[in-house]
Amino acid sequence: MRGHIKPNPMTDMSTTDATILIVDDTASSLQVIAAYLEEKGYHVVLARDGEQAIKFASSLRPDLILLDIVMPGLDGFQTCRQLKASDT
Repeated sequence: MRGHIKPNPMTDMSTTDATILIVDDTASSLQVIAAYLEEKGYHVVLARDGEQAIKFASSLRPDLILLDIVMPGLDGFQTCRQLKASDT
């Protein structure tokens, strides 16, 4: 149909099936961001470190990953490289 615009799940403020993986070693950051996104209707998955994020990403195939850079163990850059290498 000409002129018909499909809703964008990342900008539509209604409920969406988009899954967002949030990776942060600070519990308060995870809680604040998760609460906001869940209120907007997103399905949110939380990971406390890079290793957990890689496991979740491979099985869940999230639509978006919010990744902290400074974390113990695998930092955000290392995590991102491994995610890209695994094509997740």
